[in-house]
Parts: sequence; structure tokens; C-alpha cells
Amino acid sequence: MGEILKRDLNKTYLILSNEDTQYEETYETEMLVKNKPQTFLPLHVLRVDGSMQLFYDISSKQTLKACADRVKLNGDTIKKLFLTVKELEKDVTDYLLDMESVLLDMEHIYTKEGNFYFCYCPWEKRDVLTSFREMLEEILGNLDYHDAEGVELAYHLYQSACKGNFQIEEILDEHCREEKTLEESKPLETNLPLEEELTEEFFGDLPKEKETVKEEKKGILWKILQFFLKKEIRENDAEEEKHFEETHWEYFKENNDEITYTEVLTPVESGTVLLQNMPAGKWCLRPLVPGYEEFCIKGEDFLVGKKRDSVDGFIGRDTISRIHSRLLVRQKRLYIADMNSTNGTYVNGTAIEPGEEVEIFEGDRILFADVGYECYNSL
Repeated sequence: MGEILKRDLNKTYLILSNEDTQYEETYETEMLVKNKPQTFLPLHVLRVDGSMQLFYDISSKQTLKACADRVKLNGDTIKKLFLTVKELEKDVTDYLLDMESVLLDMEHIYTKEGNFYFCYCPWEKRDVLTSFREMLEEILGNLDYHDAEGVELAYHLYQSACKGNFQIEEILDEHCREEKTLEESKPLETNLPLEEELTEEFFGDLPKEKETVKEEKKGILWKILQFFLKKEIRENDAEEEKHFEETHWEYFKENNDEITYTEVLTPVESGTVLLQNMPAGKWCLRPLVPGYEEFCIKGEDFLVGKKRDSVDGFIGRDTISRIHSRLLVRQKRLYIADMNSTNGTYVNGTAIEPGEEVEIFEGDRILFADVGYECYNSL
């Protein structure tokens, strides 16, 4: 499976590509596009000459792995995740999907405002029990071990998965007696970092007046109304798909034959470095215009953004995302990654893709949206 990240003017997409030309498309992607199950990321599909690309809208969302790198997972986060998995299993059944094609690793589970969203890849098939066990192994490595209830729940889930008697519903009912479903659950205090609000949606919800129509209404008039509402929804969906294809066709056409797929969020391989050749001082960023703070990187992980209580480097400007970028020090080298910000991060005028780690050097110019800094080493 090939995957890349792509940003356009308003959206960021995770693009999954079918590299097996023998793959025979089924109804599954159409079910996801037309029905938009709430547990899955919004999806668009582009097809040409038997090839397929799945465009998952991840705008303003972060991977669970990226969040866990910053904040260890507490008990309520784990409960909310597996309550969502229960809803996910129901969506998979209702829409005739295959649980083996749901990507369950932490780098393909996305989160926003404490909610979780999944990817579906029909040409990827993995044993469900194995996928759950590996996901739980990842979670165990990212637990808040001060939260006894969360630790107990995670280990119980993992032990059950290892024994082969993994029944999510039974285990959650035992440990989460007050939270049977997402709708019935009490508010859970997930400790995941907040992400940026969406600025615009490709997939518009039904207008409010249509949402408030009660399902229990029966009779011929209601059935006629339902028919025309569904017809309007289908027409709107068709318009959205047409607009999406028009705006992304050139990208697909240019990249379909010779595109090089890279792993998303893969750590940079730095190789062997002679320490005596590396700068011995502290990495800093000095603002190019007055009125902004200078940043000196402390430790190995440094967040930049406008949410003062969640970042290490504060930039008080509307164009800056709450958590905009991440600076990392590895073997005295400095790297920068964009955290799926709204207005992007640039190194010497070149935009970097969300999640991509780019090494920066002394004298490099960094733009956080429209706020400029210069990198230097304080020897």
C-alpha cells in the first residue's frame, strides 16, 4: 500500500494508493462515500485505468501516534477509543464492510477534539485479532501509568487478545459499566491535545431543518418527503464528487504513473554522525521582525503554536494554529515537522508536508504561516 500526504488550499488528505493492478473494485468504497459513517474519515475516490486512490480528509486532525508522542494515554482516552471501536464494528456490519480492511495501527487512527476516526483500505486484509493485539501493544507503550484504571483496562484487553477470546463488548461492559455506547456515555476526560477547528467541510451535513425531521413519522406523505430528500442528497453528493475530481484530476494524472510513495511520519534516518563535527551549543530561532519571542530549544521536543498552555514556543497571531509545528533535536541535529497546521510551515520558502520531518541548519529561514524566524546555534 502506497501512501502520501497532500495539502491543497483548504484541506489536507491522506492518500492511499492501490499498487496491485489486479485489485478488482467492489462496492465497499461506494458504501463509504455515499453513507459517510461517522467512525470513518470522510472519503473521496479517484479512479483511472484500473488504478484507484483513496483521498481521506484529515484536515485539522492528528494521528493517535502523534498525540501519544506528546501526552501519554489515560483511562478515559482508552475507553473512548474502544467505545468508538464498538461503533466502528456496528458501522462495518451495517454497511457490509470487512473488519479486516480497517487500519487499526496508531498511525492510521486519527483524532480531533477527543473523537476518533478510522481508515478503510479494501485491498489491505489483516487478521482482525492480530491487528487488535498489535494496536494494544502500541497502546501499552504509550500509557499514562499513573492512571491505574486505564492501565488495568489496557492490560485486560491485551491479555484477552493474546488468548484469542477478544470480545470488545464484554470487556468494555465489565470495565465501563456506565458507558455502554458513545451516545449513552458520560463525558470522558480524554487527555489528547486539541487540534485546529475545521475551516470548511467538503462533506456538508444535512441542513438543520432536515435533521430535525423525526424518523418515527410514517405514512405516504413522509415516504414521499424521504424520497425527495434522499434524491437531493444524492444530487449534492454527485456535485461534490464532480467538484473533487475537477480540482484533483491534474494531481492524479501527473502522479499516477510515476508517483513515488513514501511512508507517512517515518522517522528521519540520520546515519552515523561524528559528534565532534556537530554544533555543541543550543539551537535557537530568532524572529525576523520585532514583537515576537526568540525560541531556544530545550530538550529534544519543542512545540510551537498559539495555545500558550500547550506549547513551548508561543506565537500570538491569528494565522498561527494552536499547535502549529514541532521541533526535534536528534544527535544534536535539529528537525522540524508541521503539525497539520492551517497555514503551513516553510523552510527557506518551501512548504513541508504535515508529519514530514525536515532537517534545518544554521542560517535557514523558517516561516510559521506568515511569521518568519532564522535558525542559529548559540555556541
